[in-house]
Amino acid sequence: MGTVFKQADRKWNKPMILLINNKSFSSTEVFARAFHALELGKIVGTPTGGHVIGTSSKTLIDGSKLRIPLIGVYTPSGVNLEKKGMEPDLYVENHPDELAIGVDTQLQRAIELLLRDVAKADAEPKNSPPLP
Repeated sequence: MGTVFKQADRKWNKPMILLINNKSFSSTEVFARAFHALELGKIVGTPTGGHVIGTSSKTLIDGSKLRIPLIGVYTPSGVNLEKKGMEPDLYVENHPDELAIGVDTQLQRAIELLLRDVAKADAEPKNSPPLP
């Protein structure tokens, strides 16, 4: 019941920001690369560590575990992402003393930037097709 929207009407078209830091690794780094490559929004924080290689876990006879590199992750142009951290568009580093009292500078800067982008997007004329 109600209005049926076209697929183009269901996509997210608002400004977005992605936060990354040196604790972003593995699939998080791959996500950040895709976010950047698809130009989905700005990236704020500090560079990632460049740890994206896929590993497999093997249990040894004594019960300990061994992780074995298994597969690399590459860009469509063939660049191996291992040891190549993602650089943010806006470098913002959190200070441990501020984090200890609940101040997250990266998050605050991301919110400021996002609010500015939202205001700018709201001011631009809309060229969306008319709804049925």
